[in-house]
Amino acid sequence: MVNKGKDLFPSMTNTISISTLIQAKQELERERKNLEKEKAAWAAVRITLDTATKADLDSKVVHIFENEIVRYFAYKDKPDLRLLLERLQQLYQQGASASTLDKPELDGYNLAKLVQDIPAVKNLDDLPFVLEIIRLTIIADADIYHQLAYVGNGGSHSLELIIVFLAWGLMDSAINTQAHYLACYKIFFWLIEGPEATATKYTHFDPYGLFIYLHTSGYGNYAAVAPLHDKVNMAMVSLGFIPYNDWSRERWWWDIASFASGLGQEKAKWINLFFPYEHELLQPFLQSWKKYLDPASLKIMINNFSGTPSGRKTFKTYFSQGPHWLTAMMIQDIPDIIFDLVRRNEIYLLAPFLKTHKRKLSALRNDKGLSIMQYATATRGVKEKTIQIIREANLPTN
Repeated sequence: MVNKGKDLFPSMTNTISISTLIQAKQELERERKNLEKEKAAWAAVRITLDTATKADLDSKVVHIFENEIVRYFAYKDKPDLRLLLERLQQLYQQGASASTLDKPELDGYNLAKLVQDIPAVKNLDDLPFVLEIIRLTIIADADIYHQLAYVGNGGSHSLELIIVFLAWGLMDSAINTQAHYLACYKIFFWLIEGPEATATKYTHFDPYGLFIYLHTSGYGNYAAVAPLHDKVNMAMVSLGFIPYNDWSRERWWWDIASFASGLGQEKAKWINLFFPYEHELLQPFLQSWKKYLDPASLKIMINNFSGTPSGRKTFKTYFSQGPHWLTAMMIQDIPDIIFDLVRRNEIYLLAPFLKTHKRKLSALRNDKGLSIMQYATATRGVKEKTIQIIREANLPTN
């Protein structure tokens, strides 16, 4: 099930764009490889320095950030960013580190605060210099995990800020040109790591929250940057990020509508992203999902699909396209739900199972040893229409 178009959510019957996923994965691998190569070259110089030399070089980096780069954003009389970049390049080439930049959001100017100030770069000629300063500072061991910028209710690190900028699209009050958005897009690939690495390195931060940030509903002009946003989305999918976490477990399973509202998508569209059909490149994403889908969650989910006519139709249309890992998991982990759907005459929810998992269903027996057909005909309240669709499925006999 491959969507060859650029729109990630063109219709309910399409799924994740594998071509976009491949492009994003390749770009991510290329950028990370180049970054690691440059980090290794920097570290080879750094290790040759004595303690006093390190301290002297590092203090010069701090001075440039706290006394000169900050002036670019705070004063009308702005310093020449190109000259500041050249000075930082020389320091980093000598082995200077950016690790001693202040970490707290209320202290001195650091990498996160420079990232936060990207929208304030009004002269587009200066934007490449800001971008290169950020890249070199990351290479020179800036503590990207703990250097914070103030956001009104605490501190945010560089990756969190970049994800939010990318989620908003083009907005007058934030990122408002494609050049600025492209800069944030590039920085994203220098900062992003897999969910496990993110959880380990960032203090008190849920990595799966990043995926939710990426799909906030407060978009500005999204159409102008959709291709870039789609690749960011697919890069995160390739790493195994999912739009779900422990704190959202109860809310999301009990209120199926929050699947859509949480990501700012209409109900008929989010299902493509949440539960794509299997592909080898989606395995990290699917593995992350499956560890959360215990029997109780699966029951809550399918029962909530049955809560509205649109939910029933969405389930039938999407999961009838072919054998799906989620419906197969339900048969394996909560087989009693199939008999319960029969008892409740949930013909829309039964339809995908009967169409795509015939052999699995033919082997099912309830706690009394009854097959699906035997159960349907023996259970009071099961309608003839329900019995008829089971009969028409022509389940193979064992």
